[in-house]
Amino acid sequence: MHKFKALFKLLDDDLRDTEMHIKYAEEIYEDGDKAMGAMFLKEASSRIDHFDYFHKIFKQEVEKEEDKHSTETVEKCLWKESHKKY
Repeated sequence: MHKFKALFKLLDDDLRDTEMHIKYAEEIYEDGDKAMGAMFLKEASSRIDHFDYFHKIFKQEVEKEEDKHSTETVEKCLWKESHKKY
């Protein structure tokens, strides 16, 4: 289940970092630096692309695992990880 923990954390990081980059871009735009703000928005877009790529991988891996009927399900693994985080 390590791959699911890693993928889950990676996806969460991508979403949090995207949000952070957007916030920075807004603040930088407010300061009047449109070029720098645009750089942060571009980075946010890149992180969403990264998220989309790994989300597809995550879904494929979940489908493979569910076909095996393992004793520790993906759902249980992610439930545990989300509770550790919060």
